[in-house]
Amino acid sequence: MLDNLLQSSFRDLRRSLGSIIRAGLTGTLIGFVLTELFGLVIDGNWPSRIFVHFAALAFGLLLGYAASLTTATVLTVRGLRGATHQIEHMTRSAMGTGFHTVDSVVDADTTRQHAG
Repeated sequence: MLDNLLQSSFRDLRRSLGSIIRAGLTGTLIGFVLTELFGLVIDGNWPSRIFVHFAALAFGLLLGYAASLTTATVLTVRGLRGATHQIEHMTRSAMGTGFHTVDSVVDADTTRQHAG
């Protein structure tokens, strides 16, 4: 069971890193191209001034960083939620019928506290 958990963890880690890198590169490309096009529209000719290229590079890197950080955050929250469900399932299966006993004791204690 632990071996299967480790294999799926490494598979998910590889997949997540791929998604983060893809999002970062896509954001960088989109930011760079949009800034270059905006510089072309404002300047009116090609090639634009060197400032436009530096601004495009800076905006592209910023947008790529934001996209990769957002993707990493979303994937982390999804992973934590999935791990919580997996731990809950493992705990329930390990406890077997004892879980229902503990659950009924907690419910009885909760209703007693609300009644008193």
